[in-house]
Amino acid sequence: MSLAVPVEAMVPVRTRGVELALRDRRVGGVLVLPAGAPRSATVVVPDRTGVREEDVQFSQHLAIAGHASLLVDLPVSNLDGLEVPSPAMGSWLRDFDLTLASGYALLAEIFAPPRRGLVGIGLGGVVALACGVRRQAGAVVSLYGEGPGRLRHHLDVVVDTPRRQGPHFLCLVGARDPELEPADARVMYEHFAQLGVRLNVVVYPRVGGAFCTPSDARYRPVEAADAREKVLQALDAAPRIRHRFTAGGDMTTRRSKR
Repeated sequence: MSLAVPVEAMVPVRTRGVELALRDRRVGGVLVLPAGAPRSATVVVPDRTGVREEDVQFSQHLAIAGHASLLVDLPVSNLDGLEVPSPAMGSWLRDFDLTLASGYALLAEIFAPPRRGLVGIGLGGVVALACGVRRQAGAVVSLYGEGPGRLRHHLDVVVDTPRRQGPHFLCLVGARDPELEPADARVMYEHFAQLGVRLNVVVYPRVGGAFCTPSDARYRPVEAADAREKVLQALDAAPRIRHRFTAGGDMTTRRSKR
């Protein structure tokens, strides 16, 4: 199903605000559920601007296609100006990783997801690429050039050693995005491959950043529809997960061989 169809023309979805209770603070978010049984539990990390109405609409399109999503309002702007790698960068990513864990736990309280996804938009792509392996997401998507641009040479420092049968990574970028030079896409692909990470990079010619954002002057509806379709395909192709619970009640997951 294409994400290019307007939300108001499709089946209803359920949208509501939520709070994730962490040890020292609370983090806001928006939970978007499909009308039927969800096909995946997907956490969406917005750009440095925080959760916008367009991000909610993006998640609603995911729900129309059957995917439950949780928009998490992470302060990703704290990554601005930090060197990769650096202790400060590592500290923030560990903090974000704990928040993502709470997000998946909240989704698991509602339903047992057959698949798990993680989508990062803009600077949120740094969080998605760095934390996707730890969270055992089956599909990790970074939209725009900032995520892969920041991590292309330093993935081995930022993330743990990828697990066997790790997630599928997908980066969707514009050829004119100033955050990622076209030549860097090949460098990133080769570096990910050396780490055993399965990565697919889709570069849209004559397109800059924010090409999926209707309110931005760089918006390109044709490329946006194609990128959103590829997000759906990645979520649908993610490996299925099995759920089991520890004696303490914490949920863990295993990859299904099917």
